[in-house]
Amino acid sequence: MAAEQRLRLTRADATLEAQQRWTAHVAKMYEIMLMRKAKGWFTGYNSNVPGHEEGTVRYFVYNGGTPKFLGIINGVAEKGYQEIAFRKDVWAGNQVTATGVSA
Repeated sequence: MAAEQRLRLTRADATLEAQQRWTAHVAKMYEIMLMRKAKGWFTGYNSNVPGHEEGTVRYFVYNGGTPKFLGIINGVAEKGYQEIAFRKDVWAGNQVTATGVSA
């Protein structure tokens, strides 16, 4: 590669299956929390904003704890990031060429 060209990873997207599994896991961790019953902006309730009335749930934080989270992300790394699609751009002057990169 010429000296003026640089490789940059510009995007990392989880597969649909990984996204669905993570969303289900976050929802499960949320269900064990007492705060889910609170009526406040943190849980998605805001009577002044249409679409954020009671019953609308937002997941702002991961409630599984640091050890569980680290176990999950370390497991992804140990498997070689199989469920993540990386993209890199090759910059040459003013031209950008996007290419897919497998993990």
